[in-house]
Amino acid sequence: MDFKNRFVCPIPKFLRGKILELNRLYAYPVIPEPLGDAEFRILDSGGYALWKQKREMSKKYINELAAHYKRYSESGSFNAAPDVSQNARKTIKNTEYYLSNFGNNICPIFHFPDSKFDFSLLNYQISAYKSLFGNCDFVFWGGTMDYAGRMLNEALKFKLNLLRDKLNVKWIHFLGAGWNKLEVAKLAQFDQKISFDSLSYYNCIDDKIWCSNDWGNWSEDKTKLAIENAKTANATIQRY
Repeated sequence: MDFKNRFVCPIPKFLRGKILELNRLYAYPVIPEPLGDAEFRILDSGGYALWKQKREMSKKYINELAAHYKRYSESGSFNAAPDVSQNARKTIKNTEYYLSNFGNNICPIFHFPDSKFDFSLLNYQISAYKSLFGNCDFVFWGGTMDYAGRMLNEALKFKLNLLRDKLNVKWIHFLGAGWNKLEVAKLAQFDQKISFDSLSYYNCIDDKIWCSNDWGNWSEDKTKLAIENAKTANATIQRY
């Protein structure tokens, strides 16, 4: 993967078929659209939605996720491991189960609890994934919010460089970053090979106050504004 930093658009039902030229993310059980003219596509485990709903990711769920990945994977797709949001150890346990039963067609996810980061947890995950995967071309970064625009600093670069050095990582995808135009612009300038996604380009349209000076004024034409926001995010990145 030799292209520059990229914004990835999670796709809700009302945007299906609308922005097929852009890089996209589909969270299980959403049926993904073909890659089309995009550079790459992410199939997500749906772990964040389960976490928000306070539901456990069961073995039955992972079995069904594996069947979903097998059916819909294609060249240019990256499949996220069956993760438990903010829980590195459960994510690794789920990943071990998946690899033992369904093969190596997933990418590892690094998780950290909110507002907590320590190198012992980072090194624990690096060691586990080195044992499970060997080298990892593509990995996901699931927290903490130290990747937010104002926090892109030398400390974070050092952490990411550990991944690149110890796992031979070529590309890192930040899950849930880019919550507003300012963060998109800052992430675009980050001198690492990264991509990132955000629901905010379409879901903040329902919030008139928060969105009024950010992704665009609230409009009854939600689809049109979401498409404009997605294209704005991608145009912002391509300026750097």
